[in-house]
Amino acid sequence: MRLLRLSDHGGLSLTKHDDDKLPPYAILSHTWGDEDDEVTFDDLKRDDCGRGKAGYDAKLLFCGRQARKDDLLDFWVDTCCIRKESDAELSEALNSMFRWYRRSAKCYVYLQDVSALKRDRDSEHPIWEAAFRKSRWFTRGWTLQELIAPRVVEFWSRDGHFLGTKESLENLIVEITGVPASALRGAPLAGFSINERLRWAAKRETKRLEDKAYCLLGIFDVIMPLLYGVGNQAFIRLQAELDRAQRFLGGDSHKPLDRGDAGPPLLAGELVHQKLRQRLLASLSFVQMDSRHATIDDAQRTTCEWILTHPDYMAWNDQELSHLRQRILWIVGKPGAGKSTLMKFAHAQAVNSKSTMEIVLSFFFNARGDDLEKTTLGMYRSLLSQLLEGVPEIRSVQLLEGLPEIRNAFDAVDATTTSRTEPVRWSLKNLQKCLSNAVRHLGRRRLRCFIDALDECDEQEIRDMVDFFEDLAADSPGNESAISICFASRHYPTIEIGNGRRLVLEDDPGHAEDLRKYIQRRLRVGDRSSANAIHATLLEKANGVFMWVVLVVGLLNEECRRGSVYAVQQRLAEVPSGLSDLFKDLLRRDRARMGDLLLCLQWILFARRPLTREEFYFAMMAGLYHGVDHRTKWMPRPWDPDEVTAADMERLVLSSSKGLAELTRSKTRPTVQFIHESVRDFLLQDDGILDLWPELDGQLASSSHDTLKSCCSAYLAADLSSHLDPAKPLAELSSSEMGRLQRLISGKFPFLEYAHREVLYHANEAACATDQQTFLGSFDLDKWIHMNNLYAHDDRQRHSPCATMLYISAEYNYSRLILAEAPNIDKVWSRLPEEIYQFAVLAAFANGHHAALQGLLGHDGAAFVDDIARDPRFGRGILDRIRGNEDLLLWTAQKNSWALAESLLTLCANKRIYMISSSSPNGDTLLSLASEGGAKTVVQLLLEQGANVNAQGGKYGNALQAACGHNNWEVVQLLLDWGADVNARGGKCSNALQAASYGNYDDVVQL
Repeated sequence: MRLLRLSDHGGLSLTKHDDDKLPPYAILSHTWGDEDDEVTFDDLKRDDCGRGKAGYDAKLLFCGRQARKDDLLDFWVDTCCIRKESDAELSEALNSMFRWYRRSAKCYVYLQDVSALKRDRDSEHPIWEAAFRKSRWFTRGWTLQELIAPRVVEFWSRDGHFLGTKESLENLIVEITGVPASALRGAPLAGFSINERLRWAAKRETKRLEDKAYCLLGIFDVIMPLLYGVGNQAFIRLQAELDRAQRFLGGDSHKPLDRGDAGPPLLAGELVHQKLRQRLLASLSFVQMDSRHATIDDAQRTTCEWILTHPDYMAWNDQELSHLRQRILWIVGKPGAGKSTLMKFAHAQAVNSKSTMEIVLSFFFNARGDDLEKTTLGMYRSLLSQLLEGVPEIRSVQLLEGLPEIRNAFDAVDATTTSRTEPVRWSLKNLQKCLSNAVRHLGRRRLRCFIDALDECDEQEIRDMVDFFEDLAADSPGNESAISICFASRHYPTIEIGNGRRLVLEDDPGHAEDLRKYIQRRLRVGDRSSANAIHATLLEKANGVFMWVVLVVGLLNEECRRGSVYAVQQRLAEVPSGLSDLFKDLLRRDRARMGDLLLCLQWILFARRPLTREEFYFAMMAGLYHGVDHRTKWMPRPWDPDEVTAADMERLVLSSSKGLAELTRSKTRPTVQFIHESVRDFLLQDDGILDLWPELDGQLASSSHDTLKSCCSAYLAADLSSHLDPAKPLAELSSSEMGRLQRLISGKFPFLEYAHREVLYHANEAACATDQQTFLGSFDLDKWIHMNNLYAHDDRQRHSPCATMLYISAEYNYSRLILAEAPNIDKVWSRLPEEIYQFAVLAAFANGHHAALQGLLGHDGAAFVDDIARDPRFGRGILDRIRGNEDLLLWTAQKNSWALAESLLTLCANKRIYMISSSSPNGDTLLSLASEGGAKTVVQLLLEQGANVNAQGGKYGNALQAACGHNNWEVVQLLLDWGADVNARGGKCSNALQAASYGNYDDVVQL
């Protein structure tokens, strides 16, 4: 790749670089003017470098000067960086164009037909937006990939005025181009169908007919020889490839594309991961994947830089890794020492300095986040998603054809989860296999992983993960690629790395220097003689813990503002040195509104998931004001953003937590969390919350869940009548209508969805120590079902009006609520024909809920629970649901669920819940099915309850023949003891002796 460089004297020079050694560069996007106006490769070879051409100043010097302002020495302009006289070079450049734009540090869009100086006659405001909308740049074929590929795109007018970025102008660009915002933000293009991508280009023009196809090479990740003068022949070749791809993916190869005005149909040379592959790759990412990284404070100016020259880090970062000990670096430190900030800094430096042959991945565990944020399952998904995104060829056609092991790992995902509504269920084993296989196919690329906050994940998961990465690093010397892993965590006494280096943060002089710099910059004690002593005392008491310094500097600055240096010294002397003791001191000093503090802490500690800013505000309102004034019943009112602003909500987070909570920095869904995980440690592990509220000792969790249940229950009283159309039931709404209604209700009542979904969860958790029968007796189940159906994502999550609390508790594993219901046999096995599983026991069975099953079967059925849980169909969900009015016992027999059948026969004898005489559609009796399956106990129970031992029907004719045909010796003996007729004829083997003989079952033949 050739790059331009602008000298200090304004001269231009060309340099050539290998793809794996490219420096950071800017890139220009523009529309070509007249041929005589553009500076070419040959022009740059002349002495004047084409200075007389219009494009020299307008484009080349503009791009070069702007790049220098952005600290970029090199830049690329297509008019002169490609030697177009060489067919080979031109073909290579056009095939590489998308990748070059994607790799650029910045892309400057020069809009020749947009001026920012023009103004409306009646206004002082610029009117460039109208010209922007009509700009020729949005109509050209080649500029589509130049819009989508770069991560940073800046738009400039012809008079050198900055108009905005792709991000700031996103809504306008979406409106002009029709390209979805997600594509502009960098979503994998494989997630968009061929037809949709074609429509983006449908109205764009190119100078040459062949370029209508060639300008989309990058959009479809295609590499192909470029031939001009062939006209529509290019499309014919592409159509043939499209047919092959469609057949491979199981589509209709003869079905024409909906291509609008795009001309002849085009094809992605890759298979674009249609159908299953698209969904599998999309399933890797999750909304909060980067939330922890975004929430970590950036390093203060000039701090953390020491890590880059630390001997251990330099050895780990060495390009010529040769020893396994150099491949793993573990940074350890006390809670709050600053490990995450250091990791964020090191990761950013690695990203900014990486070459094209390097890949940098990261994951920051978050104990305060959703499940995927604090488990290795989420970590592997995130890393694999980043890897596939960073190395396009792994996620393109090679994923299916050139990388069979990775393809097999994807195929190992449960093939039944490919419908649009069923989530893909990733397992750790599949993700590890995918990741290790992907690493083996990186070629000569180097992979660096930064994994932070290991202590915020389950210890056994971390132990297994460390073993996996050690094996991965140990395997890489045999491959061209090399992998390096940097971990960060608290001190782990029970986990060791067999090979690698360990850096103890609080013991390092560089870290101590960072603390000193922070104190000097942030502590407002001035230059008085006592300042040095205050600084020294702060450093000594900090014991290397950055979080402690940040909090104490804030306290001391408050004293400084009061004007007394003696008060500063006194406060510093009083401040305890440990983080936990500091938190206790902060909360003890301010005893105002302690009820607000307790409720805030309970929501952050015991909510099922982190609450959004809006959810937290209204959850607090429900808890603080419900029941306060007994003269008037508190009712949740629709949210008015003008009355309750985002700033109001943020102030409540700060005030109710007394500064110990904050909002995450998510742009779309900020959630409430503690300022640091050490706050949670103080409250729970160090009993800080019990020190403040000793009356909660022994019942902290159950009492807190009971409080949160009450908050949810109070908010469920919201009156939705004005927002619902009584003439149109929810079941009659289309999916789009339902979506609009859900958004409307959530906008008016932000806490309602959480309150509905989790009120029974909190009741179930509270039930371990707090009786819930009064609550259940007054609970409005009909309203709950109505709200459940409102927020359900599809029909399978909806309930009928006949659903019972017992059934719902079984489906969601609320085992304590099941016990509170004190169910009898009739209730447990009662049929609810409109429910998807029909029986409470099947709801627990299908969803794999061991505790719920234990509660349903009670003491009498306890012996069956473990055997039922070992059934291969346990937890298979909707796949094995009972249908219509199918007999329950027959269903268990047809599914070979013999433990469930045994429990049914034992617990429900004479209850008319099943029919001994029922048979399958092809005539198999219950006794024949059990005999075929070798279920001796079930056979015994069926016979004892009156099953006809010689009943005829089905493929084997009778039970004895079925048992003989499957060598079930003990069942054969049992049937004979009960009078089975050896000579009975029928079935596919004619008689029992023939059935045993066909299988060469000598023992059965002797019987």
